Parts: sequence; C-alpha cells; structure tokens
Amino acid sequence: MALLSQVKAWNTGRLNDLATTVTTANESMKEQLDKTKKHFSDVHADWSGKAYDAAYNRVGQDYNQGTKLAGEVGELPTVLRQAASSLDSHRTVLLGKVNDAIAAGLTVSDRWEVSGTNADKVHAHQDLINTAYHALNAAATDAAKKITDQAEFIRAAGDLLGSSFDVSDDRTAAAGARLADEDAKALADALRRNDSKAIDEILSRMPQGVLSAQDIEDMNNGKNVTVPAEVQNYYKEFYKDLGADNLLSLNDHLNSESKTSPAAVAQQNAIADSIKMLSSEKVGTGIDKTGKLISPGDYTRLPSDVRKLVSSRLEDADWGKIAPQGPNVFKKHLTDEIKFADLISHGDQSLQPGTTFGTELGRQGASLAAYMDGKDPQINQWINQNWKPITPDGFFDQPDHHTLDSAAEKYLGVAGTNHESAYQLLTGLNSHTGKPLPADLSFGAIGDDYKHDGNYDPSKFGSEVFQHTWDDKGKSAASLVDWIGEHTHDKDHLGDMSREAYAKLPDILAPHDKDGNMLTQGGKSIFQLTADSFLANPELATGLSKTLAPNLDSMAGLALTTGVDGTNAHLSGPDVDHLLFLGAQSDTGKLYLETSRQLYDQAVVNQIISGHDPDSVRTPETLANLDSRVNAAILNAGSYQHVHHAMDGLAHQQDTHDVKQEASKIAKEVFKGATKELVNKFPGGEIVHGIVGNIRDDGWDSSIEQWNPKPDSTIVAFPRAHDVGDAAVVDFDSRLQAADSAAGLGRWPDGYKDYRVPYDSTYKQDLSDGLITSKEKLENFLSGGSKIEPSTK
Repeated sequence: MALLSQVKAWNTGRLNDLATTVTTANESMKEQLDKTKKHFSDVHADWSGKAYDAAYNRVGQDYNQGTKLAGEVGELPTVLRQAASSLDSHRTVLLGKVNDAIAAGLTVSDRWEVSGTNADKVHAHQDLINTAYHALNAAATDAAKKITDQAEFIRAAGDLLGSSFDVSDDRTAAAGARLADEDAKALADALRRNDSKAIDEILSRMPQGVLSAQDIEDMNNGKNVTVPAEVQNYYKEFYKDLGADNLLSLNDHLNSESKTSPAAVAQQNAIADSIKMLSSEKVGTGIDKTGKLISPGDYTRLPSDVRKLVSSRLEDADWGKIAPQGPNVFKKHLTDEIKFADLISHGDQSLQPGTTFGTELGRQGASLAAYMDGKDPQINQWINQNWKPITPDGFFDQPDHHTLDSAAEKYLGVAGTNHESAYQLLTGLNSHTGKPLPADLSFGAIGDDYKHDGNYDPSKFGSEVFQHTWDDKGKSAASLVDWIGEHTHDKDHLGDMSREAYAKLPDILAPHDKDGNMLTQGGKSIFQLTADSFLANPELATGLSKTLAPNLDSMAGLALTTGVDGTNAHLSGPDVDHLLFLGAQSDTGKLYLETSRQLYDQAVVNQIISGHDPDSVRTPETLANLDSRVNAAILNAGSYQHVHHAMDGLAHQQDTHDVKQEASKIAKEVFKGATKELVNKFPGGEIVHGIVGNIRDDGWDSSIEQWNPKPDSTIVAFPRAHDVGDAAVVDFDSRLQAADSAAGLGRWPDGYKDYRVPYDSTYKQDLSDGLITSKEKLENFLSGGSKIEPSTK
C-alpha cells in the first residue's frame, strides 16, 4: 500500500523519460540492422556465388528477425507513455480529493485516514478518497502488468533471435514462462508449509504427458521430435525459479506419498521426464525450412544449481575451499546426490537424457563409486584425520554404502540409455565433433569450488566404474557397453560411434603400451583388477559378451593393431584374448560367446559346402584361430574362477561341456531361420551380426539369460591342450560331415582335406599358445609380464 507521502513524491514523468531512452536505443538498433543489410548488398559487385548467396540469405533472415524484435521493443515506449498518463491523471484526482478534505477542515493521515469533528464530513470525504485511491491502485497494477508483459515479450524475443526460431512466437513462449514463475513460487511456499493439498493442486496444473510413446521411440531411433514452445519455456523457467533445494524437497514429499498415491508416482514420472526432455538436443519446438530443429534442448536449459549438483564431483573439488565449509556441508552434498539420483531414476525408462546431461550423470555415478572405494587420498585424509576427530561416532556411516551404491547405479543406468553419452564416457571424445571433452561440462555452474581445466579422462572413469563391486552385480554399469555390439556393423553415425567405442574397450579394460606392457594401478595390472571386478560383477561380463558376440569378425584375421578402418573394427590378438576372457567371467557370458562361435562356424561350414568360399587356405586357418581363442577364453575364465574361488575355500568350476551343449541347442534353432542369401555371404561381420541379431529378435536372448546351470563343486584340474584340441577338431569334422550329408554331396571325408588339415594344425598350435594350463601361466596372463604405470603410456 503506497502512502500519501510516497504518492506525492511520485514522478510519473520518469516513465516518459524512459520511453524516450528506449525509443532512441531502438532506432539505433534498426540503423545497425539496415547498415548490415546494406553492406551485403553493396559487396555483391565484388562477391558472388553460393557462398555469397548463403551469407546474404542468413543476413536477410537476421534482418527480418531483428526487425520483428525491434517491433516488440518499439511497443514498450507506447506502453510506458500510456502508463505515465494514466498514473498521472489518477494521481491528480486522488491528491485533489485529499486537498478537498483538508480545505473542509479535516485531516488526512499518511495512511489515507480522514479525521475531524464532523462525522458526516469525515465519512463523505473518506469515501471519495477511498474510491480515488482504489482507482489509482488499479491503474498502477494494470500499468505494471502491461510493462512487465511487454518486457517479457522483448526478453523472449531476444532469446529467440538467432536461434532459427521465429521471433514472432515470443508471446507464446513468454506466456509459458510467466505461468511457470507463478507456479514455482506457489509450490516453494506450499513446500515450506508442507501443504499437501496445495502441492497436489499446483502439480496438477503442470503439463503432463508431453512426449508420447511414439515420440520416445522416434528419439531412440535418432529422430527429432517437437513440443509446444510454451511447454519448453514453462519447464525451463519453472525449474529455474523453483531451485534445486525445493526440487529435492518436492521429490521427498512425493516419495512419502508414492506408496499410497498413484498420482504422486505419476507426478514423479512427469518431473523426471520433463528434466530429461529439457536436456535433450532431440527435442525442440519446431522444424525450420531447412529441416533444422528449432530451439533444441540442451544441458544449459537446466538451471545452474541443478547443473552444479550433477557436475560437482568430490575428487575434482578444491579442498582449500571445500574443506573449510565443514563435514556437515560435505554430508549434505552426498545426501543431495542421492536424492537427485532417486528423482531422475523415475519416469519412462526408455526416455534418454540429453547427451551432455547423460555424460555428467555417468561421471557423477563414477565419482560416488570412487568415493566408496576410497580412491581419492585427499578425501580420505580430510575425513580420517581432520573431520572424524570432531564429529560424533558413526557420523560418516550415513549415507551408508548401499544407499550410495544405489544412487551411483541409478546415475549410470540413466546415462547408459543414451548411446552418445556412453560413447563420450568411454572414448573421451565429443560424439559429433570428435574433439576431446573438457573436464568441466557444467557451463560455469560449479564455480570456483571445483577445478575446471584440462580434459576429461575416460581411463579414470573406467577404473572407477569397472573396478567397483556393485550391489546390482554391475547391471547398470554394463549398460554403458552392452549396446555397442548391436550397432558396430551399421553404416550410420551410430555405427561409427559403436565401432570407435568398441576399439576403445581394450584401453579401458586391459590397457597396455605399444610394446604390450600392461599398465598398472596400485601394483597390479589394470587388466587383473578388471578381471577381479568382472568376476565379482557377472553382469559386467554378460554386458561385454553381448558386445563381443556379434563381432567375432573383428577378432578373425590376426590384426596386428586394434582400431577402425572405414566401417570395420578390428582387435589385435592380445586385445581379443583379454576381452574374451573378461566376457567369459559369467556363465551367461560364456553362453553368449559359445553360441555366437557356433553360429559363426556353421555359417562358414555352409559356405564351404555350397562352394562359396574363395580361399580354402585362409578360411580354415582363420576359423581355427578364432575357435581356439574363444574356447581358450572360456576355459581360461573357468580356470581363473576355480583358482580364485578355491583361494576363498569355495571350490567351483563350471564344466564347459554344459555351455557347449546349451549353445549348440540355441545355435541350431537360430540357424533354422537364416536365409540362403545370408548363409551365402563371405564369412564376416554381416553373417554373424545378422544371425546373432536373430537371437534377440526371436527371443533366444531370453533363453540364454534364463539358462542357470547348477555349479559343479568338484575341483577340476587345469585343462590339457591335447584333449581340448582333439575335441575341437572332432567338432569341426562333425560339422563338415553333417553339412555334407544334409546337402547329399557325398564328398566326406576326402573332399574336405584342404580344410581339415590346416584347421587341425592351426587350432592346436594357437591353442597351445593361448590356453592356460597352470597357475604360473594364469598369473603371467593376468599380470602381462612387464608392467608400467599409466602415466608413462
């Protein structure tokens, strides 16, 4: 309520002055737009062609959009002058009524209260002043709204300028922002009052079901989708105005109600989905004439305090600034990370976060795993030496390990749904530009409390994620790698990323230098640390085997180096052995690899029988090498598990015969659906990838996943190369004989001598090199012999 003294002091002429200032600035802007357009018209005499046309058209677009912006700015002086005139006239009337009361011998207080000895006069003049005051107040409210609205239109138009978004749509976007501001303030107040009814009412007004199931499917297939501009702007402004603390409080409130209220569950889903939608570069507000997405989502559309929460990692902290804040602030950081992990884990599980958002979620998950494993000595020092002596016993027992582990799993699980995020996490490269990712992707949100120089290190991320013992046995972490194999033979951008990520796996899981020296960490080879982790986390092994199974072609041919040539990825011999060994650390992983091997073998045998093999020398040698590597990996993994568990007093080795028998059943059924055209292709990725694809399409993947053999507790000795080699040669002969018989050719056995002899000799020689037959060979395989520290790579 404005006081009498304040109204007397009002200078409504200042609004006219402001209108003049805005007009002058707007005219200056229009002059600059005219000059820019004129410049490109003038240079046409000296510059022509497609480059000029493109530049001129772009300048023309900016000129048109800038002119529309100038139109919005040009309306503000009119609004200001109208407000000045209205306020001045209503002020004059009100002050006139005050003067009339004073002239009648009455007194008017600063709060507009009339007093005097004549009650009738007091009442009459009070009514006149009240009426004039309310009219002035209404005029002031109306003026403020019109000025605010026009200013919001200008701000929205300015945001849209240069974004390929039509500036004339600013009023729609501004409307969404204004509603969001009102809802966010009301919600924050309701949360402070713990007013469940008000919270539910506000949430019910928020846009629901913004993305359809078809939209989400299109996004997962690499397509762009659109939402109304007011919806995008609503959520952007809503979360900015609500703030991260209130957002987490809201999730706490919904968690308390979700057990009994389906509406609370739906609201949690809507919140998680809207945050992922805002961050996604595949969601915009329209498509321009060139087919480009208008106003695409991005990590920066999330408010800075949310980005700080996601992107601030403890190991990157400047402890000179963080430590003085004390243990309570440190503990709140962990608690907030847990709360946000819970929040973002709700919603449609197939809806991907934006690429940068997903990358940062993955890094936060890795950071929490590193904290649980005590990988950062600086954090350990502050907790153990500085803070534990000044905090109550058990202070650092909460949040407990399982709660932190669950939060880290949720972060990694959401990150893994976006293949571009997973690619960036594994390679350290931008998924579109190929340039190294910077260490700080928060766009300034983390401030000076955390370091933000240098580049992101995928090797560090790998050690944090793939060496941690997970409560879910590595299932969430496995989502970062299990998608790769499905796309390595695609000819598009996703295929390119898959091949590059595939070739990067040895650097993450079993790194070595160019001379083959294994890189170490804490006195052990990183490969051995990874193997220990994959044994403890069988879902990691299964996830890796899903990527290796469709890519046996990348392991055939004895490549000298690991890399990508065009649309073909290939692994060197040592990298093949290391990855297969890791993938075979679970029984399910063994079955994936053995099923794929048998499918590959049968495809090659069928081509031999049908006369479509162009190289009778190279084919049996290549096949024998591949078979020996897969078989050796499965046997070596069994030996490692036997030794590892025996050391713990848990003698166990799964008989690989069971794996081969089950794989044979599945392979035979899958191969029934293989077309003649597919079988007749030359052995390589397309054969195995196509047939292994049928495993997923026909539901045989569930047969593999559900296969759960009973452990054989009998202690088994290391396998003998002679026995394994003889069995493999018999298996190859049996395949040839069966295929020849089925085709009615009658060429067995002499007709296949050129294949059987080199297969026999090559298999047995390669097996003798790769099969682990003693503890000493196992130790040498895991350690890699010579070792060097990663810093000297």
